[in-house]
Amino acid sequence: MIIKWLTGLIKGEKRRERAKVEIEELKKALLEDPKFRDEILRELEYRTGRRDLLKAGVLGLLGLTVGSMVGGEAGAVTRSVNSSSVNSSVAREIVSDYAVKIPKPCTCIVAQDGTGDYDVSPGEDASEVIQKAIDYAHKKGGGEVRIKEGLYLINSTIKFDKKGNANMNIVMSEGTILEPNECNKILDIRAYPFSGFENYVSNIIINGGWLGQTRNKDIKTYNALGILIGFCKDISLLNVNFVGLRRGALKLLTNWDTHIINCRFFECGVGCTPQVYIGQDPERRDNTNSCKFIGCRFESHRNFATHLEIAAPSRQNFFDTCKFHGDKNNIHPLIYIHGDNWNRNFFVNCSIEWNGGPLIKCTDSTSNPNIFEACLIQSWGYYSNDKPYVDLISLKRSEIKLVGCYLLGGLNGINAVADSNLKPSQVWIDACIFKYQTDAAIRAVDSDVYINGVTIRDVGKYGIVLKPHYHSMINGLYIIHSDLDGSSTPAIWIQGKGVKYLANVDIELVEVPFQFDAKPDILKNINAKGRLSERAGVAVIKSGTKSAIVKHGLILKPRKILVTAGGDIGSIWVSDATSTQFTINCSTAPDKDIEVYWYAEI
Repeated sequence: MIIKWLTGLIKGEKRRERAKVEIEELKKALLEDPKFRDEILRELEYRTGRRDLLKAGVLGLLGLTVGSMVGGEAGAVTRSVNSSSVNSSVAREIVSDYAVKIPKPCTCIVAQDGTGDYDVSPGEDASEVIQKAIDYAHKKGGGEVRIKEGLYLINSTIKFDKKGNANMNIVMSEGTILEPNECNKILDIRAYPFSGFENYVSNIIINGGWLGQTRNKDIKTYNALGILIGFCKDISLLNVNFVGLRRGALKLLTNWDTHIINCRFFECGVGCTPQVYIGQDPERRDNTNSCKFIGCRFESHRNFATHLEIAAPSRQNFFDTCKFHGDKNNIHPLIYIHGDNWNRNFFVNCSIEWNGGPLIKCTDSTSNPNIFEACLIQSWGYYSNDKPYVDLISLKRSEIKLVGCYLLGGLNGINAVADSNLKPSQVWIDACIFKYQTDAAIRAVDSDVYINGVTIRDVGKYGIVLKPHYHSMINGLYIIHSDLDGSSTPAIWIQGKGVKYLANVDIELVEVPFQFDAKPDILKNINAKGRLSERAGVAVIKSGTKSAIVKHGLILKPRKILVTAGGDIGSIWVSDATSTQFTINCSTAPDKDIEVYWYAEI
């Protein structure tokens, strides 16, 4: 017994000696090997999420403590009694590198390599494990659920449906993929109170294929929806990639202040099922308001579908620096906005391009205009003979405002019509450029346009075709080369009454500048191929004659002509006015040449 006890004591002493040696070696490595130190600290940080505890633990290992410097500077290093040999400059470096804002506590980790708080084997259903981690974090009052790299199969919907004031974040490692296996919806976020608390989902691929696949490869698709967010406020999706989900990538139903940042929607939805849907929660019956999409990309080349559908009541939703990219075989609109109850949305610095159907379609959306500012809207046009020609913007009883946009290609840049009850569309266009449309840059039938500072060039047939509903105005318009097909079609064709003001228009390199089936109420400062809307000059009635013919150079037959004689020629009047000339007459033939001053306007 004594021998056994002595043997155990000796072995224990040897283990303690080995442990001391290992600790000293670890101290030395932490102090002298920056690469090793950084790897250890970052791994610990990932595991704990607590940089304050991490800092204290490392300094404690080195025999140091963290105190407060004079003047309130945080992170000062003081030596303990037994740490005289420790390099304090290295310790200060550690404090400096890692003494930053402390994130919320990480409550749990999900992993496939046995290192998590909740583990699941690769190839097994992970939905129950992830659900348990979320429920546990919420029960603790909030925090982060971190899902480490791997492919996780989801057989049942993962839910955020707990009420309470808690910040909940789901953070994925780069390369984390959630793949629907048997479920029809991957993530359901609902019923968070409007308390100002924020909830995040970030760095995730929700997958029916995988992010690295290109348009030339087959994408594996699933009959599932990616994420539904219903009746929520302050939900953020960061760096989430949706791939190959036939029921759509994302649905927002009655949401406030949801942020979708740097997300990608690729080959999701099919047909009339859009990649992203914004609308009303049928149970809550309220609008979706102030949701923001920033730096997002929408793309499809095989699953042909609408990219973004916004159904009223949805208002003041913002899309900033987003890209919508279609395909020549996709007959569905890239952006579809419909409904007549507070449907107003803003698109800024967006690129909307290449599709076999309308790029933007608005129907029955008249309560407020949808606004597109500084956007590129383009598709195949005049010089693309082998591609489909479609309207860039198609409106039916809707309102839209374009500011600083570039519209390139398409059948018509804008095609606006009324509904069956002749309720009109209305279009505001400021400082925009139209180019390469095969038919018309702007076509509005039984609808009204308000144009200011617009350039139209190199289009197939018409610059503007306009049949006003009631009240249209054009002020500031430059048209060049609007009949490239050589059919001598007019640059501006007014098909009915209702143009109140047509002014400050320049038209060049066009065979037929105007066709007015009904004259605008006011025509002012028009210059068409050198022919003007008003002009003044001097005619001469020769000695012994009583008339002079004037080539007035106006775009139309003048409706007002004023004449003033420079000498005694009796009474004076104008006759035989046409679209090219008029005649000045006098009652007394002069005995010398007399100048007559004239002014004419259409």
